[in-house]
Amino acid sequence: MRKRIRITAGLMAGVLILLMLFKIQTFGENSKVKETEDKVLKISEEEKENLEILFTINQKWEELQKQADGTTEKIKQLTIEKEKLESEIDSINNSYNKQRDTLGKILVAYERKGTASYLDALLSAGDLKTFIRSVNILRDLTGGVNKLLMDLKENEEKLSEDKKKLSDKITELKEEEKELTLQIEQQAKLKAEQEAFLWSLKEEKGHYEDQLELLKATWEGAKEYFKGDFAKEFEEKIQSGAITTEDLKLHIDFLKISGELKEEKLNEALLPIAFHFEEGKAQLVVPDRALTLTGTFEIKDSASLIFQVTEGTFYGLPLEENSISELFPEGFPVIDLAALMQNMQFNIKLNQVKLKKGVLEFTLKPVF
Repeated sequence: MRKRIRITAGLMAGVLILLMLFKIQTFGENSKVKETEDKVLKISEEEKENLEILFTINQKWEELQKQADGTTEKIKQLTIEKEKLESEIDSINNSYNKQRDTLGKILVAYERKGTASYLDALLSAGDLKTFIRSVNILRDLTGGVNKLLMDLKENEEKLSEDKKKLSDKITELKEEEKELTLQIEQQAKLKAEQEAFLWSLKEEKGHYEDQLELLKATWEGAKEYFKGDFAKEFEEKIQSGAITTEDLKLHIDFLKISGELKEEKLNEALLPIAFHFEEGKAQLVVPDRALTLTGTFEIKDSASLIFQVTEGTFYGLPLEENSISELFPEGFPVIDLAALMQNMQFNIKLNQVKLKKGVLEFTLKPVF
């Protein structure tokens, strides 16, 4: 019994130690993230300007890298297709040569015997049965020759067509390789540009390299935040019941419905992120990621609005277009008005959407 108690106590102590280590590790990771963010936020205006140049170069370099990887994959696929087509052409070519040789032998034999010999064979038939058999043999022979000629012609045409396809593939392959070479050159140029700029900072070079690495690390964290089900979760939050049909302030007129959605009501559902509506534009702010995305709402389909991001900043540094698209690999966030108006006895069709100070206005018409 004492032995069991000691074993149990030992196991419990081990579990407690593991839990403490896990908490320490988690705290350490969170502290490191916070420390990274603090360092990025506490830079001077001059540092910010220099870091902006470096971060912009880095974003362009990453985009070129992605394009180059895509082009490499295309070249790989094209090469496989080219080899497959070459194999098919060889097969058709061999078949064509065999058929041509066979036809040549038949024609030589036919020429040697001559038309008269075939006629003599028919006339020398001793009875009707033998005559009919001779006629069928001759018919099968000429039919076989005709079919062989037709097959030969078809294979010749297919061979010519496949050779043209191969030629087009080779041309396409060369273009892709040329594009890849250009991308590699552009990458090298950007890297050289970045290095030259860093060297121009002289003794502060190491400091800016560290800052850039910190910024890149936090940017990767921001991309992870948006990766996966962000757009889906965004829609689910809006449809969770925090926004009701009454909140839309619907005004029904003759064959026309107007309504509005206030930013504070939307933000109650979307915490911790928030929207700010201005005249003609909207800003999506993610405070814990120091990220601000600016854009507008557009009609996606008959019943929903999509937030189209046009520009953005990360710790106050501007984002390139490709960097913005990386944040939303599954598409930009959508507000489904139909889901918020489920108690309506009709379908809707959106006609117009307007952004004003603190409010998103929309008009739609009922579809019965």
